[in-house]
Amino acid sequence: MQAQLERPTGAAFQAEQAASHFPDEVAQKVFRTDIINIERTANNLSTQQLYQAVDAIVQARRILVVGAGLSAAAVLFLAHSLRIAGLDARMNLNEGLSLVTDTVRCGPGDVLIAIDMWRYTHSTLNCVERAKGLGAQVITISDQYRSPLSSLADYAFEVVTDGVSFSLSSVGTFSLLNVFIAALSYRIPERTIDSLRQIDNAYRENDLLITE
Repeated sequence: MQAQLERPTGAAFQAEQAASHFPDEVAQKVFRTDIINIERTANNLSTQQLYQAVDAIVQARRILVVGAGLSAAAVLFLAHSLRIAGLDARMNLNEGLSLVTDTVRCGPGDVLIAIDMWRYTHSTLNCVERAKGLGAQVITISDQYRSPLSSLADYAFEVVTDGVSFSLSSVGTFSLLNVFIAALSYRIPERTIDSLRQIDNAYRENDLLITE
């Protein structure tokens, strides 16, 4: 495990590697890499575990989605989608006191979803440990099954994040989140539809849309 986690880190290192091997067709290389990332992420997925995690989310009293840095966009997307589906979901993209305050409210009946990639943060790991100790169920999404987060999870999911340049690819991560959202909508169709209708009505009543 230690050997797997001891890999060169830092955006500068990644940029140096990319600059020394600049591909002739960079656009096609990025697209091919992302397609492979999605395929490998799909192959890693256990359908049974997916449905168990979806059931835990649906039955949760409250849901807290956490992550920072590279994972922040995925946290924002998932928490927003869960709320749209009618679930009581919150997110925390911060570290320090704000994250601790949200985490200590977790308990039995709650679900914590932690997303963390590449250079795993102490804050996210500590959040998972604290929520687990308080009795919440934990779902983790990371780029290694043997990440520090995965060993603490009730349900651990792995995404493939290989990139062409200094940044990792988030395509596999968002594809997995789309799977979660689709599975949830089929699991609670009436609740999802009712929530969507309420949101549509609120948009219209407050004149929030430029076009329908």
